[in-house]
Amino acid sequence: MESHTSEWVSYILGAVLTLGYKLARTLYFERKQGKRINAILCEWFFAPTLENATSWTATVGGVWVVGSVYIERFGFPNLEWLVALPIVDSFAFFLGAIAEMSVPNFAKWIMKKIPGGS
Repeated sequence: MESHTSEWVSYILGAVLTLGYKLARTLYFERKQGKRINAILCEWFFAPTLENATSWTATVGGVWVVGSVYIERFGFPNLEWLVALPIVDSFAFFLGAIAEMSVPNFAKWIMKKIPGGS
């Protein structure tokens, strides 16, 4: 079995840097409104809403699944195009960033479509 350590590192780095950007942006705008940093961080990580729980679950689980489909070639029907892409560090980084930006939003969109989900 082939090791894909560098691709996983690149993928995770893309996702984590994107998540860091989202946090920095939240801190910037919330600080402009006079909120304290620890209050912003507590709300960002622990807001007791379904949307927040969905976002974090999707961030951890969904982003992991996207990486597994691409890097480990764990296939799903109709995702042959993703499995067919070459496994390279640069694309893994890009895909990690894209997954971090889109998977949580997609999960929140699905929750809004479910009766009683939002």
